[in-house]
Amino acid sequence: MMGAFVRATLCLAAVGCVDARDVAPRAEARLVGTWDARFDIAQSPLDGGHAAGTVDGRISFLANRWLEGRVAGIASPTDYGSYDVDFRPLGFDPRKEGRTPTAIAGSLPDDSIAIVLGDADRSVSMRGRLDADSITGTWDASLGRADAGAGRFVMRRAP
Repeated sequence: MMGAFVRATLCLAAVGCVDARDVAPRAEARLVGTWDARFDIAQSPLDGGHAAGTVDGRISFLANRWLEGRVAGIASPTDYGSYDVDFRPLGFDPRKEGRTPTAIAGSLPDDSIAIVLGDADRSVSMRGRLDADSITGTWDASLGRADAGAGRFVMRRAP
């Protein structure tokens, strides 16, 4: 009887010592690195809906070990970083002059990802699905309280 108790205790202790981070890739590990991004615009209310086109750029992420709570509309940020995308050809610019362009990302259910480029009053919000080394989805931009555009995006892990 005592032997069974000891075996059960050791088994539970061993299970308790296994960190889930050692078993499956952490959410933030899926985005770490540099991604090539392409944004296609579907609508641009700032110019009467006439803007059309595509812009390309790069987004880089590091695992988040510092940001806590809701940041830039993302409940639990898993990654943060910066981006180099010039949205001006699409009729808007979420970057603030003299400030580092920021990117915040978080996981959603069903392998979905939320990414926010910029900050609360000037941003591009992205929602997409992560498939191996690519993310596809939709984006919308806002400048203050005004909608600045929307469309689709594709991100591929940079070589």
